[in-house]
Amino acid sequence: MARICERAGVPRRSFNLSFGSVEECYVAAVEAALRRLWAAVERERADAADEWAHQVSAAIVGFLRFIDGDRSTAWMCVVAPLGGSARAAEARQRTMDRFVALVRSGPEPDEPRERPRLRSGSSAIGGLWELARQYLSDPAGDLRIDELAGSSIFLALTPSLRREEAMRHAFRVAV
Repeated sequence: MARICERAGVPRRSFNLSFGSVEECYVAAVEAALRRLWAAVERERADAADEWAHQVSAAIVGFLRFIDGDRSTAWMCVVAPLGGSARAAEARQRTMDRFVALVRSGPEPDEPRERPRLRSGSSAIGGLWELARQYLSDPAGDLRIDELAGSSIFLALTPSLRREEAMRHAFRVAV
């Protein structure tokens, strides 16, 4: 705790008044980072057309732009909660669930037997977050953020749209 206070330039007494423990401070930092990430997603969605597919595409692009543009905060959102406290992991999951709810809100497919819906939307969103984790953990820089957008959008849209329509949305975006 002393190192945190010293690094932040905050007297220990002030820290103790704000946080009961180091874990409480850590969880607050993760939650603040996740709020920043979601605000970036919402800014992208605000500029998108109202159609569901455009909203999903914009959310994914906003997420990836945030990951690429603010890597240290993105690390707090995507990677750090995986090895941290259960409360931080729960905060991360709540943000992921917001994405899942957006994907789930899509239209029912015309031919459900040909294109079964993802059971919960979590497969596409879980994959997106895993790609982001790999991107942030890639020391060689082999992954390119712009290459992640199209495939992520395609996976999120395909259960509800015809394959061709999902492909059209996936290749229309630029990060």
